[in-house]
Amino acid sequence: MGLRAEFDEAVAAVASIDFGASSSERVNTFETNIRYLGGLMAAYDLSRRPVLLAKAVELGDMLYGAFNTEHRMPVDFINFNDAKTGNGLVVEGSVVSASPGTLSLEMTRLSQLTGDPKYYDAAAKVMDLFHDGQQKTKLPGMWPMFVSMSNRDVTSGSTFTIAGCADSLYEYLPKMLALLDGHEPKYRDMTENFLRAANESLFFRPMLPGGENVLISGNVDVDGAGNKAMPTGMMPERFNMVACARRDDCPWDEALWEAGKKLRPEYKEHLPKGFTTAKDARYILRPEAIESVFVLYRVTGERGFQEAAWEMWKAVSNGTLVELGNAAVLDVTRKQDPLPKEDYMESFWLAETLKYFYLVFSPPDLISLDDYVLNTEAHPFRRHG
Repeated sequence: MGLRAEFDEAVAAVASIDFGASSSERVNTFETNIRYLGGLMAAYDLSRRPVLLAKAVELGDMLYGAFNTEHRMPVDFINFNDAKTGNGLVVEGSVVSASPGTLSLEMTRLSQLTGDPKYYDAAAKVMDLFHDGQQKTKLPGMWPMFVSMSNRDVTSGSTFTIAGCADSLYEYLPKMLALLDGHEPKYRDMTENFLRAANESLFFRPMLPGGENVLISGNVDVDGAGNKAMPTGMMPERFNMVACARRDDCPWDEALWEAGKKLRPEYKEHLPKGFTTAKDARYILRPEAIESVFVLYRVTGERGFQEAAWEMWKAVSNGTLVELGNAAVLDVTRKQDPLPKEDYMESFWLAETLKYFYLVFSPPDLISLDDYVLNTEAHPFRRHG
């Protein structure tokens, strides 16, 4: 992007960071791993500035302390005072599955960069637990939303999702397979088992007036057709639709949609046909829709995905722009000018959403998926070397 001066300034700022000094008593292991450690290693992979790797090692060693527990399962939060005693940490009873399940990519890349296997080994113990329990859950192939690292239990829960709280656990399965060049077969097994279970039990085709053939799961929009349905061109955070009885044949049925509406007390008359609720009508600058379009474009090379991305960009940029950046929209189900907004901008807007928009219109050899694996915060890790 030609922002050399800004990058140099950022590297100098990173060099002055003291990870031993903190105004907080504890840090979240998951968030620190994906955002900060991931960002440092990606910046090193792209620039080869030694100070960035040095800082990644400092932070990685701090995160490695999260595994200093009785069974070497990670804590959800690292309490600095407890860690300083050297007596080990106590693992929380119940955590969302994404938290321990989204450490593998960063720990593996740190071992690759340093030649020290301890980081990879720490995360591998966790993933071995998930691997061993995958076919023993109430929905074989998937893990419950909540798991217990203290009891080493990833099978007992009854709620399953691929949305928030679990999404990055599943995201990292094929990404680990790619980062390791296929040398660890358990990641292929886990990926295939998950896809089979999700396809059979979670994915469904929603009934749409135009008969568009899309698959969704919960509130995850994986196509972009849904964006066009809303008058703002943006999808709400949470919504409901009527599921088709069959994926291969789903004609519009007005009576069936009317019946679906009556089952939903949250239904509002202004919602487009096909939708029965918009339980959370906001758009908070999330990247998932454009991330999906970016990957599909890079994998297929079909220009139609770029065209869809451009329509998405016009809607998102026009609908969220404010004087000092971009803001979350309170209600994307109504066409208003200007759209009502919340006074905040999530960090993933810069780290992920804008990056995917930029890359989908860039030459395919820029951050090629043949050469890089992007972590769940869109930080690119080099696959070779």
